[in-house]
Amino acid sequence: MTGRCALVRREVMVKLTMGDLPNGRVPCPRPGVVPWRATLAATLCALCVMGLGASDAHAQAGAAVVMPRCTVLLPPDTVRTVAGNGFTAQPQRQREEHVTDCAWAKGDSATITLQWFDRAAIQSSSVTRTLEGYADMLLTAGEEVAGKKRDAVTGMGGRAATVQGSTQVMLVVQRPDGVVRALAGGLTNKQILALAKALSGNA
Repeated sequence: MTGRCALVRREVMVKLTMGDLPNGRVPCPRPGVVPWRATLAATLCALCVMGLGASDAHAQAGAAVVMPRCTVLLPPDTVRTVAGNGFTAQPQRQREEHVTDCAWAKGDSATITLQWFDRAAIQSSSVTRTLEGYADMLLTAGEEVAGKKRDAVTGMGGRAATVQGSTQVMLVVQRPDGVVRALAGGLTNKQILALAKALSGNA
């Protein structure tokens, strides 16, 4: 990965493959690309090489734990209410101080993975330092990968939107204290809506 990709590492923590990504790498940005497009290109580059999911969680299990923040974002009772019984929290490594990775899996049939970006993470962004701008940046990256437009989550006042992949759905939820980006596989539309409300704190 080039130095330019490394410069925007926080933005390239997308890591959500959505089932639409090619096996090869997306080219990293070239010199002369405007900052927004350069960062977005770097984000897409990282999407191809940095997968976040239950299989990754299992691979990390020897040196990873379930992050306390994950049980705050989605307590076990909430996971059961939103997605049904059988989901188990998966160990994850803490990759950055202000970015928390979380994952839940129900065998091989359904998964929920998410990343929590707190205000400090957003304030250190090289692209945008507002909650609205950060959420929009993540959704724009998802649209570029999936080749589809976002859909606002009904009843959330524009604070949450989804991008439909071929096998999974990306969900971005803007909260007063940060932004959550989730990837859900094997869930119904009703469950996705419930997940969005749970992550916003308004379940």
